[in-house]
Amino acid sequence: MAPELSIIAGTVNRQGHLNRFIKSIQTHTDIDYELILLNAGDQDFWIDNFPQCKLLREYPRIGFAKGYNKGFKAATGKYVVYLNDDCEVTPHWAINAVRFMDDNNWCGLGALYFSESGPNGPFQIRNWLNLPYANFGILKRELGEQIGWIDEFLHTYGSDNSLTFKVLLAGYGVAGIPTCKILHNPILDQNKYENMSKQGEDAKNLLLKYRPLLPMMYDVMNRCPASAEYVK
Repeated sequence: MAPELSIIAGTVNRQGHLNRFIKSIQTHTDIDYELILLNAGDQDFWIDNFPQCKLLREYPRIGFAKGYNKGFKAATGKYVVYLNDDCEVTPHWAINAVRFMDDNNWCGLGALYFSESGPNGPFQIRNWLNLPYANFGILKRELGEQIGWIDEFLHTYGSDNSLTFKVLLAGYGVAGIPTCKILHNPILDQNKYENMSKQGEDAKNLLLKYRPLLPMMYDVMNRCPASAEYVK
């Protein structure tokens, strides 16, 4: 039987952060789930006594967009959440996210509130071009398959914006979920610096494709008045 939730996360040679991430998933995920881990590091590893976890090899690295799309396509849950290995989930995060999506059919992409300053916050979601987007998000697997997930011309930056744009152009709103909180512990390692070096190229290519379509996206957000209510 398929789980309610598929959790997708990539990892690159960061075993300490990965262990903390996995412990939080095991401790705080209070619905039926599967965890799909994309190993983009140069070493294999095994996770014992965790039947909900599936390991996918991604080496040599193929980039965030293609890698996560590989994970999305392996998912079997009704809903799909994407996180990073430097995250920690908090109590009731999963049930709150799924309930929000079940109760708000107008919302195609839910943005999980996150803090980079520990459990006392502040918790936030971000905006770009006056549109909220999900650094960490949840959407129905069926919708993700319909829109084709993330644009694969991207390296890393803009992947979350790509999903936002595609969801809006499919006619669904995007909103934050204040009751779903994630702790993010960003790491400035070599992988991060490599990704940052491609940020400008990703933004340029994303705007080239989607800037002419922004009026359509704003129209969808305006027709989903509840969107503004959940972006605080």
